[in-house]
Amino acid sequence: SVLLNNALDNALRGASGKEPWIRISAKCHEHFLTILVINSYDGERLRLDVDGFPGCTKEGEGHGLGLKLIRRVSHRYNGETEFIQREGEIELRVLLHEKNI
Repeated sequence: SVLLNNALDNALRGASGKEPWIRISAKCHEHFLTILVINSYDGERLRLDVDGFPGCTKEGEGHGLGLKLIRRVSHRYNGETEFIQREGEIELRVLLHEKNI
């Protein structure tokens, strides 16, 4: 629940454009669960850290922990997390092995 809550919160805050949107899906395939959270984005290209994730864009205590927490949770369950920025959208993909869910 922490993983999905943070992913949705990030998407809600990040969705932008004339008609902001969010797309969420989950799919099981060959012993893996893939969770996708994709949102519209029309801002400047985000700067990514060495791990391929954006740094914190907000100031103050408690900000910037969402993606780090998502990665930590997915790794705890032998999963992977990927952040992809394309023209007009941002995708967060989390892959979890079913035996660890």
